[in-house]
Amino acid sequence: MRRACGFVFLCAVCLAAGCGGPAPGAKELKFVSATPPRPVDAVDRVDFWAAPPAAINWDEIPGVDGVQARVYLFKVDRADTVLVKGALEFLMYAGRAQQGGPPPAEPLKTWSFTGDELAAYRTRSMVGWGYAAQLGWGKDVPTAPVITLRARYQPPKGPPVYSAPISIAMPSKVRSGPAKSIIGDAAARKRSDQETEGNGGDPSAPVPPQER
Repeated sequence: MRRACGFVFLCAVCLAAGCGGPAPGAKELKFVSATPPRPVDAVDRVDFWAAPPAAINWDEIPGVDGVQARVYLFKVDRADTVLVKGALEFLMYAGRAQQGGPPPAEPLKTWSFTGDELAAYRTRSMVGWGYAAQLGWGKDVPTAPVITLRARYQPPKGPPVYSAPISIAMPSKVRSGPAKSIIGDAAARKRSDQETEGNGGDPSAPVPPQER
């Protein structure tokens, strides 16, 4: 019982700090059914994770493309996460927002998903059922050194419920060649490290042609 309580506390601290998910090596506390729960109208809490907590590149063109988002929603009278009937939105602001502080008047960009559209973004993890989506900004690449993201759930009736803000640092340099995301690809990470070493430790330096 003490171990379970400690784990829940650790997750709460991580979420409050804007982390990208549970601590590495965290064990599953309970069985999560493969059958998704029936969607509900109202929720009491929205937990928003950027996983990983960084802007990432998911194509062959240099430059970051967006953020990988995960959202879990909760009701106080349920132990498990819930799926929803309402709309889920993601708001992006320039700069760093403080927890509990008022957000800027207008977001730089908003991603919106209706209740029907959310069904295609369902995901199941050790936390429970939730939603995962790539938030790509297309040609509207943020120019601020730091951006802030918040998730907002709009139920069919009643006021919206907001997540805590997450701040993401934008990279200051872009590689001169194609730079596809290498997250989760050990071979790609090794090649990237070798290229960096060959350029004197400068990842922005041109990569020498490979010998054949």
